[in-house]
Amino acid sequence: MRGLKKIFEGDRVVVYRASSDEFVSNAIKNGVFTQKDGKLIDKSGKEVIIVKTDFFHYPRLVGNCGGSVFGIYGSSVWTNWHVADCADVLDMGTKHYIVDWKATLKPRVMPLWLIELLTRLGFDVSSKYDFAMGLIAGSEYYIPYSGSALILTAGNCSSQDDLNCLNIALEVPNLEPIPVGVTVEVVCNYWGYVAVEEVIDKGSALVNYGSGYAVLSPAYLLKPISKSSIPGCSGSAVSPIGNPPRHTGVTGAS
Repeated sequence: MRGLKKIFEGDRVVVYRASSDEFVSNAIKNGVFTQKDGKLIDKSGKEVIIVKTDFFHYPRLVGNCGGSVFGIYGSSVWTNWHVADCADVLDMGTKHYIVDWKATLKPRVMPLWLIELLTRLGFDVSSKYDFAMGLIAGSEYYIPYSGSALILTAGNCSSQDDLNCLNIALEVPNLEPIPVGVTVEVVCNYWGYVAVEEVIDKGSALVNYGSGYAVLSPAYLLKPISKSSIPGCSGSAVSPIGNPPRHTGVTGAS
């Protein structure tokens, strides 16, 4: 069918990507699809789902370490600082870009004894962000968040199916944070899955960076509901489920 691209077929459902609504209308007029109970049905009796975009390879960052991508807008790439510190290649599946990290908001990482000493002396040792922005010699779009979002930064979950664990997310410059009590999606593009978690509190977190510790505040405490974020998910966008993220214009092969 011209203008319709089949991108999934199972026992009950067929998924097509349509470049415009006109092609769907023509398929109905020509008897390729029928309408029943508000659904499209093909000649074999399977439900037809029409989507606007292909399935695409989630972008990820690789190098001396690996991590997730918060977002890509044109030539700009965003993630955690601690991911950017050791990963400088944006993997888009069929394309790879070297990332030139231009701006970082680095937390204050120091020995635990120094944090304890400065805190006793009344100094504020907290950091608000763990964030980085870099540039690529190309233009891509990957925006898996809405008007309000957080960035997944730390956690103690060891496997995707471990629900008896917790994660920490931080605020993102120029975006509205997510209130406590909201169920969120964590789009872990490094491993290629989505975790569903709940924001259960907001406060201050002590995070081990390996070379030292940082006090992160405000930190948002996430409790996994279905799947959990694991190492490699750092840098992932955290977005409210009620306001679906926009996976916009990304190309690549899975």
